[in-house]
Amino acid sequence: MVTVFVILFVLICPLIVFIVLIQEPKGGGLAGVLGGAGGTSAFGAKTADVVMKTTVVLGVIYFFLALTLGIKLRQAPGGPGTSLSPASSTAAETPSAAQPAPAEGGAQPAGEPAGAASGA
Repeated sequence: MVTVFVILFVLICPLIVFIVLIQEPKGGGLAGVLGGAGGTSAFGAKTADVVMKTTVVLGVIYFFLALTLGIKLRQAPGGPGTSLSPASSTAAETPSAAQPAPAEGGAQPAGEPAGAASGA
């Protein structure tokens, strides 16, 4: 089911980009190239209404899919929420932080300075 949502999500993204680009803003934009600088469009007089409705429908589908995918992927075992949970990251870091790094040139006893081991 998640795979179907991901495929729909990937297909809707470029459609939204294309639909937004062909809308006629106040400045003309890409719609001015397709429909000319006048008030009519190359696709017909009612194209602005169809493009606006299509943008709204695709936008609603996009947000629905984004929310659904976010919820489904968080609930999935091994999803993004499980690998970065605070309990697992602190458990992995605790043993390495508790052990001191070994000193260079061999192990020194904890109470002696580095120069005392070489002798007199």
